[in-house]
Amino acid sequence: MTANILLALYTGLPWLAPVFMQLGWTGAGSLIYLIYSTQCHQLPQRSFFLFGPQPMYSLSDIQAVWQNTANPLILRQFVGNGEMGWKVAWSDRMVSLFTGLLAAGLLQPSRGVVRVGGSPSSGPRRETLPVEFGGLHGCGDQVVAVDEVRRHAREREDARLGDAVAVHVRHEVGRLRPRHVIILDHAQMGMGVNHHLTSQGQPQAGDLTEIG
Repeated sequence: MTANILLALYTGLPWLAPVFMQLGWTGAGSLIYLIYSTQCHQLPQRSFFLFGPQPMYSLSDIQAVWQNTANPLILRQFVGNGEMGWKVAWSDRMVSLFTGLLAAGLLQPSRGVVRVGGSPSSGPRRETLPVEFGGLHGCGDQVVAVDEVRRHAREREDARLGDAVAVHVRHEVGRLRPRHVIILDHAQMGMGVNHHLTSQGQPQAGDLTEIG
């Protein structure tokens, strides 16, 4: 549960950047853009936009209002404007990847069979491929990660159980071991057992000595 909460915060924060920009809180919005610029290319033609007429724009649309360049270092600096809306601080692929991780984490307890894909005639547009495959990638990573964590947890539990069983077995064996040993010499084998100790307290042949 804690992991899902942290993942939700990490996934949701990029969406606050355009909200802050729309509200005029440019400092907070710019800070989010700066933080997530280390995690993503932030190319505007591969990002979602909020508060504008379109959710996404092509490269030519961006070049028309920003700079006529294909340099990604320049293009990524465009965060939007009042007419086009404001860019989400993550690209569409990163959004779908981490949203898929979050969705898989929330649905993991009731995981079932999911049908992937559609008919051959329903091919996706080029712009939607990063979203679809990113989401599938995120779901797959989450399923594998959760299964791996569960496997390690089972291994640790089995190891603890094995240690507990070993301690119990040693304890029971200790309780059942012989408590006394009778040492006989040849002369006493037909005459019974002579119980005595020497003056030094050391057991001699024929003594009954407790060793447990």
